[in-house]
Amino acid sequence: MEYAPRKIMVPKENGISQDPITVRKHHLDTNQHVNNGQFVQIAAEYLPEDFQVGQLRVEYRQQAFLNDVLHPVVWVSDEKYIVEINDASGKPYVIAEFSGEAVRTAE
Repeated sequence: MEYAPRKIMVPKENGISQDPITVRKHHLDTNQHVNNGQFVQIAAEYLPEDFQVGQLRVEYRQQAFLNDVLHPVVWVSDEKYIVEINDASGKPYVIAEFSGEAVRTAE
């Protein structure tokens, strides 16, 4: 297995801000903060439907709680999507990197 670097490099420019998301009860785990799997599901919502994920890397930076507002930003590059989910000040809760390719269907 080829190991990727520990840190996900987030581009400095050209991120596309998405609509804010308010944390609701269904996002929470038994510790009353956003479940890590929920963060991944939220980030995956910004992938195109035809994108085949080959590798997923996630950095968890801080916890989010009920009624916190999440501010997603998406970067798209060659066969890679980076989704940073930030707090109101721009500090990341989570950075997710999806590598793969678009699935081509026969016509």
